[in-house]
Amino acid sequence: MVPVRRVLSTYASYRRTNVIDRLNSNDTTLTHLDERLTLLGDRGATEIANALKTNRNLRSLRLRGVDIGSKGATALGQMLVENTALTTLDLRGNQIEDAGAEAIAAGLASRGITMQEVDLWSNQLGDRAADAFGAAMMDGSLEVHALNLGDNGIVDVRQLAKVAIVTPLTPIRAISTPF
Repeated sequence: MVPVRRVLSTYASYRRTNVIDRLNSNDTTLTHLDERLTLLGDRGATEIANALKTNRNLRSLRLRGVDIGSKGATALGQMLVENTALTTLDLRGNQIEDAGAEAIAAGLASRGITMQEVDLWSNQLGDRAADAFGAAMMDGSLEVHALNLGDNGIVDVRQLAKVAIVTPLTPIRAISTPF
């Protein structure tokens, strides 16, 4: 009898390969990708990022709680430089940390298009991540309709507060502070 964990792991690997193939082929029916609580990790995030570099159809990427760290987030940030189709990026519940968030902010800022939503809730982010997003939004290189940096270790929100004053139409949601 094959252990359940092995069957699930094999199924997840098959499913990821199928999704990667569809992204690589620019499948016009795949406009939203929503993976939750599967163990993609940095390797899986990098595979998806590489496939998305040339994909022009995916609009929404939601990778919630899939164990992405700084390396996977950096790969996603590099993908964002080339991919201008994506307008929603939801990476809540991972372990991206400041270095990964800085790469994502830089990738988004280089695109020159408006993002509908960027959600990095609960990713072990600190002030450096908040500063990276705040600076990109302040200089006008990044426009985001909804930015969620909540449930992180962000203490100094001055940069983001400036953004809220300068661009009041951008809802910056749920910034956790120790106060």
